[in-house]
Amino acid sequence: ENLVVISRIAKNHATYWIGLCHFDAGDYTAAAEWFKDRTLEGNQDSYWLPGARYNLARCYEAAGKWDEARELYIADESPQKIGNLLRAQRIAGRK
Repeated sequence: ENLVVISRIAKNHATYWIGLCHFDAGDYTAAAEWFKDRTLEGNQDSYWLPGARYNLARCYEAAGKWDEARELYIADESPQKIGNLLRAQRIAGRK
């Protein structure tokens, strides 16, 4: 049982970091897939949910999907909420 829990935690960490690797490489489409489909929708207990939301929003920004990015920033309830609200304000009105 402990091995299953440890394996699940390790998978959550790896999934998030793979998304970051794609983001750092400039492959925002692949990064968005890892953040959205595998981290955010994959496990609601993941420690990385706030970071995945933020980085998914950054992927949307890179793709020019300003409204989608703002929605994620505004909806955030994590400790980085204030920073995300400032980011949402900064990109407001971009098309």
